[in-house]
Amino acid sequence: MSQVDCQSLLPPFRPECRTSGVLLHVTSLPSPYGIGDVGPAAHAWIDQIHYAGQSWWQALPLGPTGYGNSPYQALSSFAGNGLLVSPDFLIDDGLLTAEDCEEGLTFPKDAVDFDRVIAFKHRLLARAWSNFRASPQRALRSEFDQFCSEQAHWLNDYALFRAMKMQYGGIDFLDWPQALVKRDPAALACVRLDQEEKIDQSRFAQFLLFRQGKRLKDYARERGILLIGDLPFFVSQDSSDVWANPECFQLDHLRPRFVAGVPPDYFSAQGQLWGNPVYDWEALRRTGYRWCIDRLKALLAHVDLVRLDHFRGFCAAWHVPPDARTAEHGHWVQGPGADFFEAVQRELGHLPFIAEDLGLITADVIALRDKFGLQKMVMVGDRGMITSARIAALNMMEDAVEARTKAELANEDLKWESTQQTDIGYDLSLFNSRIELSVDAYRKVTKNLLLNASLPASTGFATVFKNVGTLRNQGLEFSLNTINVKSKSFTWATNFNISFNINKIIALAQNQEALFAGTFIANNPWVSRIGQQSGMFYGYAFNGVYQYSDFDNPSPGVYILRKDRPDNGTARATIQPGDEKFKDINGDGTINAFDNVIIGRSQPIHIGGFSNNFNYKGFDLNVFFQWSYGNQILNADRFMFEGNGNKMNNMNQYAEYAHRWSPTNPSNTMYRAGGQGPLSVFSSRLVENGSYLRLKTVSLGYNLPLNLISKLSLTQLRFNVSAQNLLTFTKYSGRDPEVSVRNTVLTPGLDFSAYPQARSITFGLNASF
Repeated sequence: MSQVDCQSLLPPFRPECRTSGVLLHVTSLPSPYGIGDVGPAAHAWIDQIHYAGQSWWQALPLGPTGYGNSPYQALSSFAGNGLLVSPDFLIDDGLLTAEDCEEGLTFPKDAVDFDRVIAFKHRLLARAWSNFRASPQRALRSEFDQFCSEQAHWLNDYALFRAMKMQYGGIDFLDWPQALVKRDPAALACVRLDQEEKIDQSRFAQFLLFRQGKRLKDYARERGILLIGDLPFFVSQDSSDVWANPECFQLDHLRPRFVAGVPPDYFSAQGQLWGNPVYDWEALRRTGYRWCIDRLKALLAHVDLVRLDHFRGFCAAWHVPPDARTAEHGHWVQGPGADFFEAVQRELGHLPFIAEDLGLITADVIALRDKFGLQKMVMVGDRGMITSARIAALNMMEDAVEARTKAELANEDLKWESTQQTDIGYDLSLFNSRIELSVDAYRKVTKNLLLNASLPASTGFATVFKNVGTLRNQGLEFSLNTINVKSKSFTWATNFNISFNINKIIALAQNQEALFAGTFIANNPWVSRIGQQSGMFYGYAFNGVYQYSDFDNPSPGVYILRKDRPDNGTARATIQPGDEKFKDINGDGTINAFDNVIIGRSQPIHIGGFSNNFNYKGFDLNVFFQWSYGNQILNADRFMFEGNGNKMNNMNQYAEYAHRWSPTNPSNTMYRAGGQGPLSVFSSRLVENGSYLRLKTVSLGYNLPLNLISKLSLTQLRFNVSAQNLLTFTKYSGRDPEVSVRNTVLTPGLDFSAYPQARSITFGLNASF
């Protein structure tokens, strides 16, 4: 495949594009030197995946590893991992000899002994630098000088940081002498003189890696292989990124004011506490996101496409007090949203990204991803492409026989979904950016949806996985940022955003007008019908409770449903006063599948957020509201606990069910005990208004003046209190209106035993000595 052909595989993906690849980190490649690198083994790997008909090679983050040798805790977002430099290529360049590398032959072949490998590779890089200085090759020297000049914006700080890391035994930079921590110019000048050799050696190692990395990328392109890189959303606290660019992060005397994580969910009851510093998005916005864009460009020098880890952080990130032991007590803080990607698009001209949007993703994250047409991550197994079989034991002529039959049909013609998108935007800035307005309109059409298409009964199968259907999303977004007051001692800034989105099913499989989806407790409560929104609630229209007036009473205690009254889907002879009643839509006197109707919409009309930030001397206050309007929720908890809809034994009920129908309490809203209609059927009785306005975050902090705390040998003392999910205004009767336990396009808005978002109040005291 040519370079031109490779370019055609990059976003925006063409409708007919269907490609595949392999995820394998570079360190996992075979190597005689203890760890995989970008040398001959990497080139041979590209040959292998080329011969296998693949198009992509994805690796983990490539930065210099820090704590725990994790690629997600790098010492720099810009530098590469020197362990990936190939000794074989250094031998070819005349910078090493084969004898220099013989120690590598003693390393284990099936695992990486990091302590030994790191020391070995550092010795090799030091020897290569020494040989380079002793007899510098003119062409190589010219390349090195050019590299140092072009990458000076990060390379000089990183090389200096790395030299001091080695000088102080690898300890956290916050534990260095304070003059170095605070980047005192005189102190740094002394280090540059004292550690000149180590600094230059670190620059040289980066030069070698970038040079070999370019060689690998060029070779991959020649073989028709494109490279996917991985960009962690957050950076390590102990990194040259934080040390050299503290203004990009929310810090107090270089220590994090908050750290990153995710709140409790079904993966972890205590959430996940990552500990990374969080961004100061307002400071980054004022620079046009310069540091972030440079970070992206640095990775794109090595790869063709970037996986954006923790994509939801661009909408909102979970901020946790730095002294917290778990991530249970934190608060959501808005990210830059569309403003960031618009800046990146202006700089790069395109958005070569994959959005990591797995887990519990909210509507605003989906809207941001779809607005820019970013490729999402979908877990698609091989079941749709491979015929599966079932095994059964049969008795034939008194002998047991094992039989195999097809369980699911295969479809070898599956291909990736394709997307076409149009965006129109307008930005307005007034009064020296005191007022900034952004308006964006978009239309996105997704074709070849991967869905289960219905099959004729004559095939013996109900469905088959196929590329069928077309879905259209279109919307309008408004964002207004204002600096309402700005004086020497007081600042008040406001951010308001609102998004309108509506989707529509344009097409499904041939001769298929609707696609139904069910749950494990009820049959098909969702329908996606051509010409309508996806995931509409579908079921019977609740019509109250049968009363005595609906029955003939031929003798005491005997009640027979009147002939002019429709049944409820069960046998007429069994229906009694107090039973559940539904609307007979087609008027045939019986309730069945022909009486199912749309009973609610699961998609909101609009969502939004409203944030105010106040700063007065040492005080700072953030108040953040968010809302959703126009959506409904299918409250399946009421199905089970307010009437025992599936007639399960030993099932406790809500207290409200004490007010159910009885001869002395002729309720028309709750049926009697045992008065359910057909089992596993939802009705409009369970569909509720899901709109809400939530006071999501209130955070108050105070930094004591330095002249007061210096007497205590303190450099910083901060008190803070934050409240999360403090108030929610809603008519929804469930525990939390911000819920969707089956969060897909076809099955949204279901509440069934969902864990509500906790209301929390956190107090903190941060002191620096």
